[in-house]
Amino acid sequence: METPKNLLKGYIGESLAISRYQIYSSIAEAEKFIYVAKYFREVIENEKKHAEIFANLIKKLDIEPSEVEVKAPIKFGTTAENLRYAVEGEKWEAEEFYPSTAEVAEKEGFKEVAERFRALTKVEFSHQRKFAKLLELIENDQMFKRDEEVEWMCLVCGYTEKGKEPPKVCPNCGAMYYHFVSKDILAY
Repeated sequence: METPKNLLKGYIGESLAISRYQIYSSIAEAEKFIYVAKYFREVIENEKKHAEIFANLIKKLDIEPSEVEVKAPIKFGTTAENLRYAVEGEKWEAEEFYPSTAEVAEKEGFKEVAERFRALTKVEFSHQRKFAKLLELIENDQMFKRDEEVEWMCLVCGYTEKGKEPPKVCPNCGAMYYHFVSKDILAY
């Protein structure tokens, strides 16, 4: 049976993602990509919940610990590089790992596990999509400037202003421009 091993792999993979994304968040913050750092922290909370789901299934099914091989990129770089690593990892989970493990769990009679794997596929695809968009913005130097006017929001106080760039300093709270995010990204 592969499902018990796949649950252990999922638990370990999600746990490693938490650690990686904490480091990625710190790097993004140091590079003044405050919204990217915030999004990594948001995804960390999602990954914690995923690990908890696996831990509960492991306990419920009384799965014995065993050695399993886990695909987990342990790479660190600039924010752009880290976003690229995150896109690759989330893509692998969404397109390969979770769909195939759901199929195996279904065949092995673990309906609840298969449902969880399928639900996680959707979440990981969403993470992949947003990480890819943030990477695109950074690579195209559009994180803090656009060709057309957009609405920018201060992540500190919520102040909003339309423009091709956010204000250099928030007129409401004094936060620097790198504390702004375009509202279209928030909805992405």
